[in-house]
Amino acid sequence: TTTVYHMLTVELLPGKALGDFVLGMHITEAIAAIQQNMDVISQVELKFNENEPLSMDIVVDLTEDGVLLRFEPFSQRLKMIEVYEVPRICLSYSGTVFASHAIQPTFVLIYSRFGPSYPGDYAVDKHVYNLHYPGLSFTFPIPSRYHSLYSDGEDLPVEFPDGTTPITSRIFIYCGKNFRAAALPPIPSSSLYFEEIVVRVSEGLHFTRRGSTLTFESTAQDVLTELGMPNRIFYKEEDKMRIHSSHHEGRGAVGPSCADYFYNYFPLGLDILLDHHKHTIKKFILHTNFPTHQEFNQYVKCNFKLMLPSTSPADAPDNIPPHAGSPAGESSSSSSSSPSSGASAVPPAPAASSANAPAITPDMKWDAVVAMYAPAGRSGKPVINNRGSTQNPFGATYFYGFKDIVFEVMRNNHVASVCLFQSPGQRQEDQPQQVGAPNQAQEAQAQPQPVAAQ
Repeated sequence: TTTVYHMLTVELLPGKALGDFVLGMHITEAIAAIQQNMDVISQVELKFNENEPLSMDIVVDLTEDGVLLRFEPFSQRLKMIEVYEVPRICLSYSGTVFASHAIQPTFVLIYSRFGPSYPGDYAVDKHVYNLHYPGLSFTFPIPSRYHSLYSDGEDLPVEFPDGTTPITSRIFIYCGKNFRAAALPPIPSSSLYFEEIVVRVSEGLHFTRRGSTLTFESTAQDVLTELGMPNRIFYKEEDKMRIHSSHHEGRGAVGPSCADYFYNYFPLGLDILLDHHKHTIKKFILHTNFPTHQEFNQYVKCNFKLMLPSTSPADAPDNIPPHAGSPAGESSSSSSSSPSSGASAVPPAPAASSANAPAITPDMKWDAVVAMYAPAGRSGKPVINNRGSTQNPFGATYFYGFKDIVFEVMRNNHVASVCLFQSPGQRQEDQPQQVGAPNQAQEAQAQPQPVAAQ
């Protein structure tokens, strides 16, 4: 039998993209592009620091194609593309192939194809010459016998004294001055990507770019009006933590007609649970999308800013207003069909000091969260969720419950998700208080099992 090898063929756009991989794209988009090209991309490795996932780039390595995709760990956006095995890939520029199994990307070919450039730099420690163009760099190994000719970086290695010309060994596509200082491309001001979401416990969420608010009195219609159609609707057929509830009375009827349901918004890193009777919001679940969690790549990282309950209304940014049409502090007892019932009210402009108001972000470790949220340091005993040891290589996660909020924490001390809900008869002035973990953890563990974000 004859094995047919399909070489990955991609167009190079300096400072912008390599084929389907576009600088600034989220890691979930890149993985989706890989999944759509599995006929030519045969092997992929995900590399990250398991204990300190924010200490280094998240790297997706197309090992058979010799391509590295480097993602900035905080925003999880594509920062740089590196081709480290040039002969394994077919590269074109402006519609013309300049590197493949049959075409060697020599210095002369690169210089003629991409045009003149300023003299590059010679890396003495690695014995390579780097040729730079805007958003694009080529690396050329220099034989040891010719090191002295280019150590000053003034001459271009167009041709060696023996008549040969160097061949590029690495290619870098990036934004910024050079590949050593690659920077993320800016997010367009009109884009809602990675939108900051201001969170107030017991109240709801404020979406800063679209200027809209969802509270626990908002209806399904409000959600659709403000966020659009969800990527998926999931009916909560069974609550496996219900046994811990004091209201547990055995298994009841299940199904779309009698079950609460989730709206999954994967690009926002957000799930919204709605009551099947009143069709009002019961829970918000915010996902951090760390690669050390079993649900990694199902959501884009939620860019939330969780305001502390002790933050006074005057100092809190984007205060979430009372439910439109209801007295302040009064709960709605029935659903509303008006799109403005819980989402149209625009919060007042934040106070001048709001930028410095204390808040919890998805990048904070659990120790720092506890220090801010519960200054006395009482985080209580967590509920442990293993999700099936044979299917979860990262081990159990731990659910810590406070009033109207549950934090899911991973073994590396990072927060995996935050679940918000509203207790019956809750008071806005209540301070953070550790509550019975099983009863509160059920509010977080009854989550949907969504498909990978597309």
